[in-house]
Amino acid sequence: MKVNELKIGMLIECANPEDRFIITSWENNPWLRVVTRSFRPHSVIHQEAPRFGMYVGTKKDIGVKALWSDKFLLVGKKIVAVDPSAWRVLQPVKEKKVESR
Repeated sequence: MKVNELKIGMLIECANPEDRFIITSWENNPWLRVVTRSFRPHSVIHQEAPRFGMYVGTKKDIGVKALWSDKFLLVGKKIVAVDPSAWRVLQPVKEKKVESR
């Protein structure tokens, strides 16, 4: 996914169904990573996350200080910075087509 395509409120998910989100906390700053299903989280610094998140904007939009990340998602009940390398394996949630009867 290209970050210039992001719009506030957009739902984001992993492009590969075999990948998943994980929240890592470093010095009390949560950030989102994309890992494979076989990744084994460390219970102290990693936390499972829902399969999608909502883009809430840049650090300028939401008033958060982060040195290495400028884009943020609302994942579950947390606003987390997104690992910049994760954007290449993320995509917007595709709308499901509903058949009319």
